[in-house]
Amino acid sequence: MGLVCSTVANHSLSPPKKPHRPSDYMLFSPERQDKPVLLQDPKAQSDLIRQALFGVKPS
Repeated sequence: MGLVCSTVANHSLSPPKKPHRPSDYMLFSPERQDKPVLLQDPKAQSDLIRQALFGVKPS
């Protein structure tokens, strides 16, 4: 839904100074981090990715 809202807002007659992002229209969207989180342990990295994408708790 955020993608549709940001596309409509960015396609206005007078362009905004800063383009709207889809996360601007998503109430519970976490803020994006500029730097990736890299862990030394490959299993811990996999668990972190799985939890972030699918909400699966680490095993």
